[in-house]
Amino acid sequence: MLNIFRKLFNSKIEEFVIGKPFPWPEYAIKNVETIKPVLNTDGFDIVISFANISQQEMNAFCHSNATMSVKNIVGIPFVVLDFDGIMKVDFTLNIMKMNADYRDLWLNIKEPAYNIRIFLLEATTTNLMAMRTCPFNDMNYIRQICTPQLSLTKEQIDELIGLHQNIYDANALVQTADRKYEFTVIGI
Repeated sequence: MLNIFRKLFNSKIEEFVIGKPFPWPEYAIKNVETIKPVLNTDGFDIVISFANISQQEMNAFCHSNATMSVKNIVGIPFVVLDFDGIMKVDFTLNIMKMNADYRDLWLNIKEPAYNIRIFLLEATTTNLMAMRTCPFNDMNYIRQICTPQLSLTKEQIDELIGLHQNIYDANALVQTADRKYEFTVIGI
């Protein structure tokens, strides 16, 4: 356990600069539109990469309240993040894609509070266009959903995700969500 903490504290500080290339190249691939959750030691971040982001989408991302809907389907959190109906993204969490040491640490943290960071990238350039930090006080619920994944391989989980993505679209996930969270913008 001590070695894990040493790795965490000895890691370099990352710098996120608006208008510059995103510093995580594995999540910022030129000309590829994606929505990728990035599991980290406490919770997760979300990297949204879209081409030709409209001003309306940019305004919604930066200045509108957002709703996060979570549905537990066979031990996998299916998540929809909706920015005031203007921009809606969905993703899933497969914890078997994490490093095993970090995964064990992540599952055993008991602190429910966390800040979810959401990054918006321009896919044609991989430049960071905007970012938001959303306080989230129910990370233990997300960890609880993910715990059954430990008995599966990452490929089995991906197969289950693909199967259920064919059944549930983003609107169905929102309508049947087990829990919903509101992320407000300060100063609205």
